[in-house]
Amino acid sequence: MKKLICGTLAAVLCVGLLPLSPHALAAVPRGVQDTAAQVAQESLACFRRAGGLLEAVIRTAQSASAEEPAQETETTPQTDWGIQPFYGVWVTGTTDYTGARAIAYNLTRQGYDARVYLTTDWENLNPRPWYVVTTGAYATEAEAKAALPGVRAIYADAYIKYSGAYIGDGPTVQEPEPPVQAPFYGVWVAGTQDEAEAQRQAEELKSRGYDGQVFVTTEWSNLNRQKWYVVTAGVYPTEATARTILSTVQTIYPDAYVKYSGTWQG
Repeated sequence: MKKLICGTLAAVLCVGLLPLSPHALAAVPRGVQDTAAQVAQESLACFRRAGGLLEAVIRTAQSASAEEPAQETETTPQTDWGIQPFYGVWVTGTTDYTGARAIAYNLTRQGYDARVYLTTDWENLNPRPWYVVTTGAYATEAEAKAALPGVRAIYADAYIKYSGAYIGDGPTVQEPEPPVQAPFYGVWVAGTQDEAEAQRQAEELKSRGYDGQVFVTTEWSNLNRQKWYVVTAGVYPTEATARTILSTVQTIYPDAYVKYSGTWQG
């Protein structure tokens, strides 16, 4: 019983749960007062130690929280279908999808960010379905004008036009692809039975800004039946497109000419 009274009194003295007047305290036996006072001092020391430990734990938790990187909010990836209006430096238009992509591919080999667009997907382009090729999608007309002179060195009839708003219903940008086994028109500049020499002349064309390529004649139905390595300044889906650059190629290779490859039979 004495222990219970001492403990209760110690708690009162320690945490101040109940204010005791001097008269009330005098009513408590002296021995109980001394024991309670001792218990209160020990409890207070214990509380102080616990408080210091708790403070240290809080500081550690706060420090760890500050160093821990913020959790990124998971978001749904945005898919860019290339539907923002733009200015194009247009080089050709055709109903031949494969041919358009071949031309775009040739342009990418020359450093352009060429793309193929379907005209009916865009408010300001042809309302009839054509595949049109641009050397890039430019945010401003000024940017397109800056690119135009370089493009006209290859495609003399290249021009600038605004796409207008996107009115299609799906992906509109078509990535360029190599003209694998697709018939084409070449602007032929040389032919030799020495493959190394043909490759050298193709590299010379590239150094002048053209898409020099080497073909083996026996792999194409409309070329020489004897095996020759022939060099062209690019491949084109239509004769008209090939002729747009013929005159500029002839300033370097006067004997350059346009000819259809025929179908692939390699």
